Amino acid sequence: MHTRVLIASVLFVTGCTSSDQIVVENNDLGIVALEAHQTSEGGNSVLELRGFTADQQERVLVRRTIGVIPGLSKITLGPDDVGTEIVAVVGGKTKLHMATREMHRFPVDASKTDDPDVTRFLQLSEVSSTLQRMGNIEVINLARESSELPFSTESCPSDTLIAPPGPVAYQCCYQTGTNNPGNWTVFIRPSDNTMVVRGRHPTGAHCSSGSWYQCFGADCYYGPNGFSRPFFYSGYAGVFSGGGYCVGSSSAQSEFPNVTGSFPAGSCNNEIASTWY
Repeated sequence: MHTRVLIASVLFVTGCTSSDQIVVENNDLGIVALEAHQTSEGGNSVLELRGFTADQQERVLVRRTIGVIPGLSKITLGPDDVGTEIVAVVGGKTKLHMATREMHRFPVDASKTDDPDVTRFLQLSEVSSTLQRMGNIEVINLARESSELPFSTESCPSDTLIAPPGPVAYQCCYQTGTNNPGNWTVFIRPSDNTMVVRGRHPTGAHCSSGSWYQCFGADCYYGPNGFSRPFFYSGYAGVFSGGGYCVGSSSAQSEFPNVTGSFPAGSCNNEIASTWY
């Protein structure tokens, strides 16, 4: 058990290592302080960020785990369970669940949850800066970015997707005009109600770590067709266009067609091609 003492709106923690405490400016969630911990659990790297109210009640928890994630291969369709899981929990219930084989860089779109508390929590400046600093998690703030560059959506061009054996992209929405991580493909895997999100390199560079120079295999963030490894969000059955960007829905939609990819499957250094789809 951690002992928490609230003094002048600052949360101090004893009995824990590798921790950080942050005061939060006034907000409509009533969160006054954050508590962040980085630990190693069974060889996994774990980051937990909790938001507390003035009466010391936990309001929201964000947890990022890198390493062996039980059941990950069933989500990512990879050969093993090695990768990353990010969850957001409110009131003991998981409100956002994202899994990926990516292990270094994690863009999380605050709109990819239907819980407004999670969206508002992720967009608090103290939360997004802490997640970036301690977990390399970049919270995408669509409202801010849309004021800088207009958004638009269209059906996914086939060359943005991997050809078979890559999957058919159901209800595939292609979002353009996003500053970071470039354009997105967003589609549904109906077999398990999973939304699949992939970010394109801003310049379209292939096999890149994010800069101009080339990389190899697991060091690459962007793959052979210029897109990141997919990020899998649980609990979605449809995609529609809202406010100029691709929005997930708990029910099937008919706005965007199913698309079969035409970009040949490949790799950046003989790693398993399915890493990129």
